[in-house]
Amino acid sequence: MNESYHYFNLHLSQHYHRHHTTATHSNMRTKNSQSISMPPFILALILIISVTKALELDIHLKLETSSCLFQTALEANQNLHTQSSTEQISFHNTLPHVTLYLTKFDDESIDQLMDTLKHLKLAEQVIEIEIDGVNANGAYAMYHILNHDSIQSLSDTIVESTKSFITPNQHVPEWVYDLPEPRRSRKIEYVEEYGSPNVFDEFQPHITVGYDDDDGTSSKIERRKILWDTLDSDGSCKHDAVGTVGVGVVGERGTVVYELMVIHLNSDDGRDQSQHQWHDHATPVLGRKNTEEGDALEPAAQIEYSIMEEK
Repeated sequence: MNESYHYFNLHLSQHYHRHHTTATHSNMRTKNSQSISMPPFILALILIISVTKALELDIHLKLETSSCLFQTALEANQNLHTQSSTEQISFHNTLPHVTLYLTKFDDESIDQLMDTLKHLKLAEQVIEIEIDGVNANGAYAMYHILNHDSIQSLSDTIVESTKSFITPNQHVPEWVYDLPEPRRSRKIEYVEEYGSPNVFDEFQPHITVGYDDDDGTSSKIERRKILWDTLDSDGSCKHDAVGTVGVGVVGERGTVVYELMVIHLNSDDGRDQSQHQWHDHATPVLGRKNTEEGDALEPAAQIEYSIMEEK
């Protein structure tokens, strides 16, 4: 494991320690056994980084908390929780986003990965995002994002520029084998070469707002209606502009639980490095809004995207 990751591990532990000093002291048992009580997902994340040579990261368009699309995703998620007690994604402790590239990266290459991303020459300063449909046909509930040249080009550039840092021989998701040919073979080829089935012509931008494996037909109809109704509520929107790319640690169901780095697209060429916030201590995505669903997460499940239905 490289020095950067020791540093990352150390800062993750220290970050928790700094913000939970009182709790830490109250949980010390004896001088011989000073046990610190940590939430399961933080402990699991530290363990995963410590014992594996790969980290699953999501490079994404970051929705700022002040944006109307963030509020739309947040409200949709809350409405899904109101409708179902089995909803498994909560934006209380995860971050809504538009994935550009999700795969596992070799931990020995993380420094190079971050440096590459910081110095990418990106054509766009702002990416326009427009919701053009909903999907709740499978377990995932998501808003389709209209794919245009700017989003596609950004995803393609990131994939091509960072593919050399991925972990080889990644697992092909089971749902890929259920696809008809030639799409099945194309996605398998993409996993083998790029570590993801959802790149290039298979890239389908979206915002995931829920996951519920209750497969009742009436439930799916209700979930689609919730997504459409949310778009008509006050404070929601179908269109917004995004000027930031984030790099986040992937949690359960493809969620983003930690933001490692933020890149501002509106920087000039030869960007000032202050525009690139490399969060060595891993900023946790917590407490964005009070909800009743604050269950601890278990990081690192490989997301298996539903096949999107047409609007």
